[in-house]
Amino acid sequence: MYSMEPVIKRGFLAWDQEVMPQDEYTERVRVIQAAMKEAGLNSVIVFGNQYNDPDLAYLIGGKVEGAVVITEHGDPVVLSVAGGREEYIQKMSIWADQLRCVGPRLGVSIVDVLKSQQIATGRVGTVNMGELPAALHANVTEGMKAFELESFDAAFREARAVPRSREVLAVQ
Repeated sequence: MYSMEPVIKRGFLAWDQEVMPQDEYTERVRVIQAAMKEAGLNSVIVFGNQYNDPDLAYLIGGKVEGAVVITEHGDPVVLSVAGGREEYIQKMSIWADQLRCVGPRLGVSIVDVLKSQQIATGRVGTVNMGELPAALHANVTEGMKAFELESFDAAFREARAVPRSREVLAVQ
């Protein structure tokens, strides 16, 4: 494919902790965990692709093509379908300690994360699942057939709709 752009535009490649410190992200995750609990879900998976991932970036601070798995306890786990040179860039731009490059095995990898948290079945909320490429969507659907997948898009957006004071300051 030919492109008019000599490089992919990626934006800032490092996490500026003075603008948005880690505790802001952990608070965002806590807000989503509360909304998840209120909805009676045992986990939420937020998906993003290389073109559209604002909700994923809201939670982890950077760009990752893949998913973030949020459970009731613990930090989120970031699953990237990229690898190699992308892993270094991704680690520099996100706050989450748990980043796993899983390639095309996203569905199985999500189930592995859930099982590590003693979640083998139940209701799982999804955000932006429709943004996944067809093959990856099928992989996730097949890998997670033991779970009831339900859209959490509206509840997620409602939980993050009111900007927090740090967000307002960062935008200013």
